[in-house]
Amino acid sequence: FSQDKVSTNEIDKKKRFDEAVSKASKKASILLQTIDTPFVVPTNAKNDEVEDDSDLMNSLARARKLAQLKVKSQIKNSVSEIASKVAQQKVRENDSEIDESNMKDNSLIFTAATEFTSRMQAVLQERVREKELAIRKEAEKKAKEHKFLNGKVKDEPME
Repeated sequence: FSQDKVSTNEIDKKKRFDEAVSKASKKASILLQTIDTPFVVPTNAKNDEVEDDSDLMNSLARARKLAQLKVKSQIKNSVSEIASKVAQQKVRENDSEIDESNMKDNSLIFTAATEFTSRMQAVLQERVREKELAIRKEAEKKAKEHKFLNGKVKDEPME
């Protein structure tokens, strides 16, 4: 029963499709018969296209020039902004130096420079301590080896 139903549905679909195709082809043939000559571009239309193309190219060139001018003006503005920011930073630094010189000698001032130098000193001191420790350990190791050799074997040089 279900196969008969499926096959009738498929047959109906195929029939409707064929009818739609024939209907569309009839409409197309009627429309083609009403046209006397095939479509040809008139010669003056070609000239209009050339004029349109040249107008388009001119407007594109203007748009590019405007875009370039805009970019240049933005660059100039950004350079001037950067210069003003640098000038403001220098003024702030000068103000902070004046404030530091007016402070009492016993007060602590933490700046980026003092932090950097104090950290560098700490790193260097740590490296010196590590080298001294390594030298001491090496000396102790050699002393133990020398004692061991002197106690068991007489004066054999170490390699």
